[in-house]
Amino acid sequence: VSIIYDLSFEFFPQYVEPRNQKFLSEQVRLSVERSSKIITISSNSQKEIIEFFDLKKADVPIVYPGIDQSIFYRRPDSEIKKVKSEYGIHGKYILFVGNIEPRKNLKNLLLAYECLPSNIRKTYSLLLVGAQGWLDEEIREIINRLRINGNHIQQPIKYVVDEDRPAIFSGAELFVYPSLYEGFGIPPVEAMACGVPTITSNNSSLPEAVGSAAITVDATSTAEITNAILEILNNQNIKKDMVQKGFAQANKYSWNREAKKLLEVLESIKL
Repeated sequence: VSIIYDLSFEFFPQYVEPRNQKFLSEQVRLSVERSSKIITISSNSQKEIIEFFDLKKADVPIVYPGIDQSIFYRRPDSEIKKVKSEYGIHGKYILFVGNIEPRKNLKNLLLAYECLPSNIRKTYSLLLVGAQGWLDEEIREIINRLRINGNHIQQPIKYVVDEDRPAIFSGAELFVYPSLYEGFGIPPVEAMACGVPTITSNNSSLPEAVGSAAITVDATSTAEITNAILEILNNQNIKKDMVQKGFAQANKYSWNREAKKLLEVLESIKL
């Protein structure tokens, strides 16, 4: 049994370092050829894997990621304040979580933030939480330009450890994840589990992950991202409704339930 999360390295090779892309393309195909079953993490990835490798649907079962709600839950204001202080985070913020690399589409989020009215940008910074990735020169140039022009683009002063992420999620006014492609997209579900209104892309598996609980946008349209941010910030009723729907959506992803699915797949293999 092999697990393939997605085929981003095949469909978006321009966002992968060439050596890594070549390695993945060769080795994943070899894994497929010698596997009885290929487990994946979304209907979208299942469809793409079946078509790309010419497989039967029965041989590509889905086991979703889970959310551990003993970890991802709305944290109290005292904890949020403490964690913000530890990482040098100030004021109200719009949050992005993910590696700083092109496929996450941080470029368009930065440009969309720049298009927000000045009073909104003065009130809400854009907080970027994520390790430095690859092919990120243009992203760093945009961040520097926005800062020079007076925009408050925050980044934590040190690496954010896993146990502090729920508090950082909980402290956000909203979470934006405008990725160009995901095999599933767990950060939007983690944000919703922490009671944060969420915006994400209408591509790949992301609509499947968030259901009707998030606002989905065309990731290539900075205007759609900007308008979605304003829609949430300017309407408390929409915000409250999204928070409640988000809790319900996050409840659908249980490690116990998905572990049972995984066990069923393993037990079905004839040794």
